[in-house]
Amino acid sequence: MDDLLYDMLHHARQLNITLYLVGGSVRDALLKNPFFDLDFVVDGNLDAFGNQLKDKYDVKFSNLNTLNFKVDPYNIDIALFRSEKYTGHSGLPELAPGSFEEDLWRRDFTINTAYVKLDERMIDRITSGTLEVSCIYKAHPQFEWDLRNKTLRILNAQSFLQDPTRLLRAVKYMTVLDFYFEKETERLFFDAINRNVIHQCALGRYKNMLYKYTQLSSYKRVFEKLYAYDLLRGNPSPRFFSDMGVHVIEAFPKADHSIFIMLAMYADDIAFIQGIDRQLTDRVNEILAYKKESMVDVTSDYLWYKLLNKYSVETLMYLIYSEHTSAWEKDRIIHYYTDLKDIKIVITGKDLLELGIPSGEIMGQLKEALLAYKVDSGLPMTKIDEINWIVRKYDAY
Repeated sequence: MDDLLYDMLHHARQLNITLYLVGGSVRDALLKNPFFDLDFVVDGNLDAFGNQLKDKYDVKFSNLNTLNFKVDPYNIDIALFRSEKYTGHSGLPELAPGSFEEDLWRRDFTINTAYVKLDERMIDRITSGTLEVSCIYKAHPQFEWDLRNKTLRILNAQSFLQDPTRLLRAVKYMTVLDFYFEKETERLFFDAINRNVIHQCALGRYKNMLYKYTQLSSYKRVFEKLYAYDLLRGNPSPRFFSDMGVHVIEAFPKADHSIFIMLAMYADDIAFIQGIDRQLTDRVNEILAYKKESMVDVTSDYLWYKLLNKYSVETLMYLIYSEHTSAWEKDRIIHYYTDLKDIKIVITGKDLLELGIPSGEIMGQLKEALLAYKVDSGLPMTKIDEINWIVRKYDAY
């Protein structure tokens, strides 16, 4: 991280720009927690700064006076000081360039209002894990007390109503950071829940936040609380909150567990999670396609192999977990995954040509027949075994 920060500081100084680290990264640095999202604000020409950085980084500009790029494992967002005005409950304000004070007071919780003015000494503090409250350039008056006392406090009484996704962030902070509500914030939190404002915020933004929460190590407790507070939109499956699909996750350690968690949580409303990202949408489409399959003629291991080989591991996990999949189907899916899915033929088209077998339909039929034999018989075969089998089969044509 230090090379990245020194590089950003170098470019900022060339343009006479002051760079401030702000928000959750400062909070987590003070709490000695790991952090990978770096949020900055600048007091100069953001476009010029971005144009300098894009010579080295894959910088993307947005229409919200922000730019962002990724330097694995860090996500970097840079913005101007901004003011904001809410005109509804979508959680998406009208943004405009603003002052330092306006930028501070637009933030969600006091614990996210600290700014660190970047220089060499601050970079050393941040990267060495020795950042202290005395390093803070500016923050809300309650920042230090709230951070020390693990207190969640919003900055204005309309905060949850203006941006209902702050309800989700509050639950995350309570769970991940083990923070507690300040009394008035707690009253306003439950008042916003009772007003059902979570259903008024932009759906795409809401679903993206849920998906991001599946990556938390404490995702189980986060989603249990979201469910208990009735903050989950759509039709989440009650069963998920009793077992969290843990037994399936443990059986598939190499799968994308974030995808499976979303599929399992919305097992009764699978279409709700379409559109979050391409991979998740692909899995939903696979599930919908599987539900249209006819199992009447799927009577052999090879036919199950052909049926299931086109589906991702996360889709198979969902099918094993789902109450809508019969016990018989689940047994066949498990058998496929544990015993059949890695079966392949070793022999290649080039090998068959060398045996005098012409390319085309006959070659395709022979390869398919060999694969079916290997899957259905379960017998191990060397390349020589496969060649001998193919020769015998070809002689019979």
